[in-house]
Formats: sequence, structure tokens, C-alpha cells
Amino acid sequence: MGEDRLANRASELFSAWDSYLSTTLPLSDYYLRFELAEGSLKGHGKVAAAAVALYMGIASFGSFVSGVHEIAKISRTAGDFLIREADDFLKSDRRGPVRGRKTAAQLAQLETLFVQVKRGDLSPMEATALADRLFESEKPLPVGFRSELHTAIRDIPRRAKQLGLELEYSTATADDTGLSEPERKRERRVPPIPPIPVPTRFRVEVWRESKKDRRHIHIEPI
Repeated sequence: MGEDRLANRASELFSAWDSYLSTTLPLSDYYLRFELAEGSLKGHGKVAAAAVALYMGIASFGSFVSGVHEIAKISRTAGDFLIREADDFLKSDRRGPVRGRKTAAQLAQLETLFVQVKRGDLSPMEATALADRLFESEKPLPVGFRSELHTAIRDIPRRAKQLGLELEYSTATADDTGLSEPERKRERRVPPIPPIPVPTRFRVEVWRESKKDRRHIHIEPI
């Protein structure tokens, strides 16, 4: 595709994604990062929010758990939108569909902790410690954020733990069944194929730290 064309495509996709998020994501501010790599055309998007903006967004949904769940769902939908847009934007530059990966940083990890408590994989105490660790770099946290988070984890209804049942099956060998093993064919030796030189490919990263921050673009060979 070429370095300049890849950079332009990545910047266009970043703009489309940012515009979509600004109308769907109920957060006052957030970090946004998009990466596009040549080769099999892989896209990777990441959304992250400071605890203050996250707390305000969660509050609009009533309960802490439902707020985290709904915002995480919106983030995943936005990620699906990004992959569809990338597939459409790059249809003249690709041989197959664009492969994408999207993350919502602490939000997705927090939602996973809630699910693990509900399933009984983690105790509320373990989940609380892990949740605190997610936000330990952000100080001070908004007033009430930590206490509401702890209460939400403590109040998650837990399912009864299922007992696992393991079944073992004995395997019969050829001798046990009275059957002889088929004779192995000789492997043909294939002469080594000389390596074909691979053209230089590039990866473009586009990001901004906040809505007020300018857009940054970084290009490097891969």
C-alpha cells in the first residue's frame, strides 16, 4: 500500500471512529488510539477513560454494575463499527477482510471482574483488590468512586458453583483389537525452496490523550 497511503487511511479511519464515539459513548472525555498494519491489514483500536469521566458516565445508568456493563457494550459496538469501516475504507487495498481487535482498557477488565464474581470464579474480596489495582495510578479518585465500586462488587448475586464431572475412556491399541498397524510410506525428500524477499511493510499508530489533545501519528517499519 505504501507508507503515505497507509497513514492517510489510518487517519481517515481514526476520524470516522472518533466521530462515531462522540455521539454514542456517554463519557465527557476519553483516550483514543488506533493502529493499522500492512500485510494482512490488521486494525487495533483502544478506548480508555479517566476515572472522573468514567464515574460520571456510569452514574447516568443508575447502578454501578449496569453502568459499567452498558458503557462496555457501547464500546464493543463502536469497535465493531471500526472494523466495518476499515473493511469498507480499505476494500481497494486488501485481498481479504480486515482483521480487527478492540479493547476498552479498564472498563472491559472491570466488567470481567463482575462476571467472575457472579460465576463464583472470584470472591468479592479478591475482585475488590483487583479492581482497586486497575485504578491505582489515578489519584485522587472521584469522591465516592471507590466506595460505590466496592459496594457494587459486594452486592453482585453469585451463582451456585457447579461440580465438575470427569469421565475417563480407555484407549485401545492396534494389538488389543487384533488389527495390525498400516505400513508407513516413505517420505519423499523435497528440495528446499529459496526464500523470496519480503517488501518493507509499515504500521501506523494514531492517537490522542484526550478530546482537547491534538492528534499524534507515528509510522514505523515492521
